[in-house]
Amino acid sequence: QIAMEAEASGRLEDAIEAYTRMLDLTESKKFKVIYLATRGQLYMELRNYDAAIGDFETAIEHGATHVRVGSAIFGSRG
Repeated sequence: QIAMEAEASGRLEDAIEAYTRMLDLTESKKFKVIYLATRGQLYMELRNYDAAIGDFETAIEHGATHVRVGSAIFGSRG
């Protein structure tokens, strides 16, 4: 909730911090992938491409599909 509110109000650094905390707290691979892909997208918006690539690569290592990471980068199709 906090991460999404920060993101919606343009406080991207705060959103990144919130997703980082959520990553530290979850044991779920599914949620790790979601948080990593979302945080990677936020890093892209801030033009921190190295951090974005790191998050996307880690998301893939945790079982994300290229489609899921691609959706985080480019938005959903359709």
